[in-house]
Amino acid sequence: MGFTLKLSFTGVCTYIPNSDAGKVRMCVVLPDGRSEKIAAGQAIDKTDLKRHIGFITFPLRNLSGVTNSSDAMGVWYLDRHRIILKTIPGPEINPYVPDLQGVADLNAIAKGFSGAAPNCLSAGNPNERSGDPQVLAQVLIDRGYWSIADVWSNKWIFPGTLSGSSIECNLASVVTLVLENLDSASILATPFIIDADAGGSPQVEWSFTANEQETVEVTIANLCDENPLRWPTRRDPLSPDEDFKWHYQLLANPTGIKEHLKGLELPVPYLSDTAHAGQGANCPPSKAAAFPFGASLDKFIPPTPAAPPPGTE
Repeated sequence: MGFTLKLSFTGVCTYIPNSDAGKVRMCVVLPDGRSEKIAAGQAIDKTDLKRHIGFITFPLRNLSGVTNSSDAMGVWYLDRHRIILKTIPGPEINPYVPDLQGVADLNAIAKGFSGAAPNCLSAGNPNERSGDPQVLAQVLIDRGYWSIADVWSNKWIFPGTLSGSSIECNLASVVTLVLENLDSASILATPFIIDADAGGSPQVEWSFTANEQETVEVTIANLCDENPLRWPTRRDPLSPDEDFKWHYQLLANPTGIKEHLKGLELPVPYLSDTAHAGQGANCPPSKAAAFPFGASLDKFIPPTPAAPPPGTE
């Protein structure tokens, strides 16, 4: 029995499944919500977008080469990076099992407009052209068990502005990917643009160690910069989630969406009755239409070394 890696996603993260048979089964795209990186701080419907910040947090006590037994956490800010996982055992022990039932489905909410812009799945620099949606990070997933955490007990309602009728659903604030029975686990981050003159390796790697049956909890977040570390707060009542408009920034046909709106605002989730926000901000995730990105991103998935035979470590 090895240890478990629990990778949690929270905030504005858009899940794009691969409709082809490549190694990469899911690309999680984080829109770049930093005001200094976007041409205008406005959504497709011309309302303001709140600034967001993306980062990775991880426990220092599980970081290889660090002697720290406390509960201290490391924080690393994303800046246009491609993220991959490297684990032993490989996919034969941790097959890909999706479960995104608590994720807002753009196929229903934005019917006919739910496809992501092709640059979001680029194997090069997704931000090469200034007119394309701006991508803060791609997270490439080829294995693991998806599950939903922190589902709000209250129903949320999306107006039928793009779908034709209102949609009621449960929403989760956290989506987790679990990989079990691991001998080793690493997270690698590579910038979309590698500066050859900067010197040194452009890739950052965090390797984690843990005792048997221990769980290493890592979070990838894209949250409002007013409370990115999720200090406990209480908002009464919980307001409609305007931050959901960031997901529409990644879609392929903004002109068509704007024309379909006919001057109305983009559909965002409203609570069906009064509720409180335990962490102050919502920022639920979304799922875009499956996209045939095939094997174009597979080159970034590292080969999985064979685990040593039992008793030979």
